[in-house]
Amino acid sequence: MVQWKEEDRRVALCLIGARQIGKTAIVKEFAKNHYEEVIELNFLENPDAKKLFDGSLRAEDILFKLSTFTRQELIEGKTLILFDEIQECPSARTAIKFFVEDGRYDYIETSSMLGVKIKEIKSYPVGFERIVNMYPLDFEEFLWANGIGAKVIDYLKQCFEEKTMVSESIHDTLKDLFHRYLIVGGMPEAVNTYLKTKNMQQVIKVQEELIDLYSNDIRKYAEESQRHAILEIFKAIPSQLDNQNRRFKLSQVMPKEKISRHENDFLWFTLAGIALPSYTLQEPQYPFQLNEKHNLFRLFLFDTDLLCAMSLDDIQFMILNGDLSINEGSILENYFAT
Repeated sequence: MVQWKEEDRRVALCLIGARQIGKTAIVKEFAKNHYEEVIELNFLENPDAKKLFDGSLRAEDILFKLSTFTRQELIEGKTLILFDEIQECPSARTAIKFFVEDGRYDYIETSSMLGVKIKEIKSYPVGFERIVNMYPLDFEEFLWANGIGAKVIDYLKQCFEEKTMVSESIHDTLKDLFHRYLIVGGMPEAVNTYLKTKNMQQVIKVQEELIDLYSNDIRKYAEESQRHAILEIFKAIPSQLDNQNRRFKLSQVMPKEKISRHENDFLWFTLAGIALPSYTLQEPQYPFQLNEKHNLFRLFLFDTDLLCAMSLDDIQFMILNGDLSINEGSILENYFAT
């Protein structure tokens, strides 16, 4: 069971990650087990909540308005206040310092686009906020969801450490689950759909809805001057990973354009948590960051199943049959990136 540490109560936790990754559900499950009262403000679904932060940012003033707005009781030491999609209300993030200093309640923020909305924040709550990055389920967590228990996983780790052969039956079962993981991915809704229906077409429908959601986020959160380029780059990621020259060639997406003119467009994906860059090194020496060549890189999607769903070929069936060499091995390469 997760427990708050004393140092956690001196800061607000801020969970950041891509949309539909399950941040809010995790917070609610945690709160259900540890608090008598949970107050949630979702600034995306309820824009009126932003009005609470008009004017004074004193904790006492806002908490009074908050209890009036939500009609919920604030119980000192036993109430968690959740600021959902906090990027939509920059003043709420500025006010976090004053809430934490007040000390009567605990706070968790969630955000899917915090990195691309930083310009609108007047003052950062430095020292009063701890960022926690959230990611899709990894393969081990996918195994848990499919009923593979700790004993089997511990057995695998033992085999790895001792360099002994894994039993054939367990190996075959986990290899099949790994192939399924590559096409189902780790997004909670896709995993739940797979577990409930065992219908890949239903899973693909969820993945396509997620892809549309991320495209809409680009239109909403990217600067107007960047939107076209970012959308074109996003759509081109699968074909670029299939490219045998092993790097992202912007000229194939937007002829006559140079990488150097679009560095901020590529950076947008990293800040939004949608894509992962992997840079070429001048020398394979530590520290790697000092040897990166930022004009030579690969761009991977943050969850491999989305790469499958965005590819033109019906590659899911091939992966299930164990063919991982398709698309020049880009599916496996994307998995390693994540």
